[in-house]
Amino acid sequence: MRLPNLLKFWAPLRIDYRSYSWEQAKARSYQVTSRTVGTSAITSTTAGKLCLLWGDSPQDPAQFKDWAAVGNNAEDEDLLQLWEHVRRYMEEGGPAIHAGDSLRNGVYDSKWNAPRPDFPSDVIAAAGGAPLSDTEIHALTRG
Repeated sequence: MRLPNLLKFWAPLRIDYRSYSWEQAKARSYQVTSRTVGTSAITSTTAGKLCLLWGDSPQDPAQFKDWAAVGNNAEDEDLLQLWEHVRRYMEEGGPAIHAGDSLRNGVYDSKWNAPRPDFPSDVIAAAGGAPLSDTEIHALTRG
């Protein structure tokens, strides 16, 4: 991926897609602390992140080739529940969404006006088929 052009910050970036084997994925939970320095105080905020990692080195497990954040701003217990849901879906054919749950609106709705990504055919095939249509998404998000 290339860095954004600061003179044309509105121009879309080219996205490079990479796919990895599920069997090689490793889950890790991280706590990220940020500090904001004000005129009279320092404010600390801690957020949890659930990440999937690929390509770790046998000599140094802290080294990895690529990663993807799949859960943000949660406590470890919530992140581990999310991980177990993803794991069951991938390994045991569990439901994509639990009964009573619904999808949240994404960045591709009219509010953000972002173009939908054009995924390569091998990524679409590996994901089980074409993405949901807007009608299917709205049916799931509305309950």
